[in-house]
Amino acid sequence: AWQDKMRADLKQKMYVKEQKMAEVITSVKLCQDRLEAEWMEINNVFSEVIKVVEDARQKALDPVEIRRQQVKRESSDLLLELQKQIDSLKDSLDELDELDLQNPVLPN
Repeated sequence: AWQDKMRADLKQKMYVKEQKMAEVITSVKLCQDRLEAEWMEINNVFSEVIKVVEDARQKALDPVEIRRQQVKRESSDLLLELQKQIDSLKDSLDELDELDLQNPVLPN
């Protein structure tokens, strides 16, 4: 009889512990779900902030990039024009040198 009572007492304690385990598992799951939702909310807020900052950055950089390309294009055009002028002057100089060779100055 005392063994039956002991057996019943142990089964009762096991049942209580199993119930506690189930409560802990349920509580942990609920807590994890809440933490996941909080994490997602924070992540979404910061993702939006990052997007706004990146958009503002791009909006600020676009005119600078346009000007940068414009300066590059204008300087390239200017350098080409100057090179043409140098080539033209060089051709004129070569023509003068050619004339000098054709009509040498005779010493007195």
